[in-house]
Amino acid sequence: MALVETDLDGGVLTVTMVDEDNRNALSSALVGELVAALDVADADPAVRVVVLTNSGRVFCAGVDLSERSSVDKPTVKVDAADLFSRFRRSPKVYVGRIAGHCVAGGMGLAAAMDLSVAVEDTRFGFTEVRRGVDRKSTRLNSSHTSI
Repeated sequence: MALVETDLDGGVLTVTMVDEDNRNALSSALVGELVAALDVADADPAVRVVVLTNSGRVFCAGVDLSERSSVDKPTVKVDAADLFSRFRRSPKVYVGRIAGHCVAGGMGLAAAMDLSVAVEDTRFGFTEVRRGVDRKSTRLNSSHTSI
């Protein structure tokens, strides 16, 4: 089953993440299909604008953390920074149509677009902050601090 669907209409390519069961989390499979769709878009002179959107109630739930703990490691490494920088390097205009919750790495995806618009009831968030930070790792070592 495809995790990304595309539709070209009048110079506008709509790329839809359709992995609703996994909340469109950035798994290696979804990122692989997304990168393939972006490669096609960038190479096609008929495409002037790319709209990235979602099906279901979640735009993107961020990186698929279940792959990190899985015994079967994914064959493709998910590199969110590389994915996000593709939009900046592309000659095409990228528009995010955020039609559902957008959290964690999904926020990075939305922010990487040239323009993003969201439906009214969309919720945005950085869920990473709920995990907390180890206080020991945030302390400054005075022997390495200079003023």
